[in-house]
Order: sequence, then structure tokens, then C-alpha cells
Amino acid sequence: MFSASSSARRTLSAFMAIGCATTLCLTTVPAEALTHSAVSTAVAAPSDAGLFGAADPTYTGVYRQSLSLLAFEAAGVTPPGVAVDWLLSQRCADGGFQGYTTSSLTCTAPDSTNYAGEDTNTTAVALQALSALGQKAAAQAAADWLIAHQNTDQGFGYYPDQVANPSPSGSAASDANSTAMVLMGLNAFNTYVANLPTPGVPYTAQADAAKGFLQTLQPATCPPETLTNEGAFEWQPGLAGFHYATVQASFAISGHVLTDAPFAVPNIVEPTFNCANPPVIDPYDPALVSAGYISRWIDLAGSDSFTGDPSDEPAWAALSLIASGVLPQSSIDTALQFADAAAAASRNDAGDIAMDILARHAQPGGATDSQIPVLMTRLRGTLAPVNVVAPKVTGIAKVGQMVTCDLSSWKKGPVSRAYAWYSGTTRLSTAYALTLTPALVTKSVRCAVTATNSFGSTAATSAPVKVLVGTLANTVLPTIDGTARAGRKLHATSGTWNPTATSTKYVWKIGTTVVGRGSTYTIQKTDKGKRLVVVVTVSRAVNGSTAYVGTATSKSRIVR
Repeated sequence: MFSASSSARRTLSAFMAIGCATTLCLTTVPAEALTHSAVSTAVAAPSDAGLFGAADPTYTGVYRQSLSLLAFEAAGVTPPGVAVDWLLSQRCADGGFQGYTTSSLTCTAPDSTNYAGEDTNTTAVALQALSALGQKAAAQAAADWLIAHQNTDQGFGYYPDQVANPSPSGSAASDANSTAMVLMGLNAFNTYVANLPTPGVPYTAQADAAKGFLQTLQPATCPPETLTNEGAFEWQPGLAGFHYATVQASFAISGHVLTDAPFAVPNIVEPTFNCANPPVIDPYDPALVSAGYISRWIDLAGSDSFTGDPSDEPAWAALSLIASGVLPQSSIDTALQFADAAAAASRNDAGDIAMDILARHAQPGGATDSQIPVLMTRLRGTLAPVNVVAPKVTGIAKVGQMVTCDLSSWKKGPVSRAYAWYSGTTRLSTAYALTLTPALVTKSVRCAVTATNSFGSTAATSAPVKVLVGTLANTVLPTIDGTARAGRKLHATSGTWNPTATSTKYVWKIGTTVVGRGSTYTIQKTDKGKRLVVVVTVSRAVNGSTAYVGTATSKSRIVR
């Protein structure tokens, strides 16, 4: 069981607590993408450069990567080499996969207690991608790992740390979603190795056994025509029918894999179930029976068919209906509409975009579906740079000063950066640095960085910074002219400033006490023996607004 959602493990834990569970371009291809590693076996150090999507990869990195590569293969577009290399870099030493590893070949053993480590769902979808990409050695190792963790009931659990245990518990026990994902992976692997000039080791018998286990989770019950029985798959034996289990199990049990598309035009009428006329089909077709359940569920639920469910459930439902050939088409159209909405709602979620592509491509005429090129462009765009730390305006934000736009922090290896400065909606400059002019005083400025790599561009903007008045530089101190004796008048000069001041104010002080204002001061008898200074404050106006200010103090004079 698995969802493309980053909250997959939290969702799994919640359902475990109640005894049930859920998990969860057709565009110009650059030269580097045409040299993808379809025949490479070298293990590169893990890197973000080839990872589809910007979401935290901790739990779903390999899962969404594999779906994305399958979408490229299904659409007949050569996947980028760096994306293939990223998947290969995630292999564990024993052939399995976990959600994400930061150290090539180093993984955590399956741990169903803490929901951690290598798991069947991630390994199974990676196996499909590796088979589609022609990665024989990696695919064989992944298939071997899965078979080594097949339970004695022939099903598969999510975290298989209780190997060959006839009664595993929790997420180690066999369940419909995990078994379905593995069955899809084995079907893809068996087809791939059977067609090689030098065949690999297929696991046909094990796949058939897994399919047999799935069929035990599809009981026929009465009363009929409800959304909780006929045709639905249980998540685990004895539990109620479960939508997400049904859509994945139905597709897997049909014998198809995600790149088997487009399928034939639907030509089978939805089966009718009732107790007087049991759902017996000769030969019995569990995929068709479950497709009938899915179709009835969508027909009855209408616009609420997938509300609150895992974001990729609509795409799985569409794939199940299309693969089984069940009518009416309206149910398929409804599922596709929800799949489109899921992809649109999470514009950088590569997993949801990829599932929408796979579902649309599976339908009759899917090879010419006008939405697929749009979705492929978006999927490829998720390899564009990702901003980790936003740009920042650095320097003193005052008129006359120069500020810079710091480089920020990015993932996915931007090869170039472009800069732009704005005040409001007005673009001021496209340079890395900006000199703050008087016209900007009291206004705010911000900088934007656009990072570009081979797959697209991403922009990030700094927080705005208010521009303060600049500082007039004093180059010659103010002076006090005249005889410093009681009754005599002293005159102050303002000194020299850069740029030139347009307004000047004088304050006379003895210590911290203000004794006079203006450019002259008449000495009082009480001032005798004290030190007198003049403090000059200047400003410069530009277009009627104060743009610069400055303050300087003269040398002191002792009153005689």
C-alpha cells in the first residue's frame, strides 16, 4: 500500500490504529537527454539534480521518480539521463529500495514497527521503471529482493521484516495494495526478461501465487449493490472492502503494467450483481468484477467520488476501468477529471502529474491526447532548479549606498542565475548590485533571482527592504570663529559636505546642555571656563524630499 503523498507513513500509522490501513513533454528534448542511461549500470552518488519534484523526498522520492520515468516511457519520450541516474543511485546493496537514501547502496532494513527502511511498494514501482528502462541487472536484483520477502500466504506486506512468517502482523502482514504493487512489478519484469536475447530469471510462478492471494481478498457477499461489498478488495483478510485497495488490486490482477497503453476500446458492459443472480462470469474475471464495483461507486458518488482520498486514487481508478474494458465511459471520464484536478492542485508533485499522464495515455486514443504534451512539459519542468533559501538584499539600504542580491541556495544544480531589482512593480535593474538613488528614499526595493538549468527556470524573490535617507559625508569639520569671551559674538561655519547640503541647522552646546541655536552665539558670563561646541546638522533635498542627512561637531573652544 502506498500513496504519492508525503504523509504516507503517517496515514499508514493512523489506519493501523483502527485495524485498517491506507496509503496511502512532448517537447524538444535536449541533447543530454537523448543519452540517458538506459544501458548504464554505474552507481552515481545521490544528487538532487535528477530528482523529479520539489517535495521532501524522504518517503516518496523513489516512488515519484519511478512513476515519472514510467510516464516518459509510456508517452514514448526519452527520459533525461540525470533522472535515470538518480533512480540508479537509490539502489540498496541488496537490490531493494526505500523511499530515499542520501548514501548510495546504504539503506535501512525493513522496520514495520517504525515504518522505516526498504519496502515492497517502493521496490515494486522501481522494478517497473527499471524494466521499462532496460536496466537488466538492477531490475533482476529488485525482483530477487521482492521474491525473498514474499510471505507464506504468497502475498506481500509493506515493510517485510517478518520473512516467511505465516502470521505477520501490522505493516509486515500481506495486504492488497502491497501485493498489487509487487504483482505489477513482477508482471513488468517477467515480460521484460522473457524478451531479452539472453533471458533473465523470471518469476512467473511467484506472480501467479501473488495473484491468487489477491483473489482471496475479493469475497462475493450479500446484500448486493452496496459500496461495501460486491467486487471490492479487502485491504487484509476479514476487513471491509476498501477503495484504494480495490483500484490498485484491480489494475494489477488484470495482468497489465503501467506502460501497457493505450488499451483497446471498452466493450464490456458493467456487470450487474444481486443475490438472486450471483456475479458469476465464466471464466471468472476478478478484474472485471472489481471494475464493476469501481464503476458503481463512481456513478453513485458522483462529484464526491474521490473527496478526501489519496491524491493518486482517481488515476488508479481510471487505469483499472480502462484496462478491464468496462463501460460506461462516463465513469472513466469522471475518474480522469479527478486525476486532472489532483495534478493541477499540486503543480510540482511529480507523482500526481505522472499518474495523470499514465491514466490519460491508457485510454483509447491516448497516444494523441492533447493534454499529455502539456502534462509532460510540466513533469519535465519539475527537474528545474528548486529554491531552498530565498535571496536576500545585503548591504546598507540608504540612498547613495550599493546593495547586492545574495546568491541564495538552490537544488537541482542551476547552471546560470539572472537578477532583477524592483520597487513595487517597476523594474530598476538587471544587475547583481543596485545603487540606491534619491528617488527611492522611503520606498521599498527587492531583488529576484531566476535560476536556470537544462530543464527550466525558477524565480525566487527576496523580502522587501525600505530605503532610508542617505548620509551626507563631512569632509571638513564645522568651525567656531571669533573671540571666546563673555559678551562677544561667535560665528559658526558649516564645514564641507558631500554631496552639497541644501539646508543647515546649528546647535550650540556646553557639555550636553543646549545654550543656543543659529549660526551665531553671544557668550554669557556664566560660560566662563567652560568648553563650547557647535553641532551642525545638514540635509539635502531631491525633488522636494529629504534624501540625505548629516551631522558633525566642531572642535571645542574654551571660554576665557
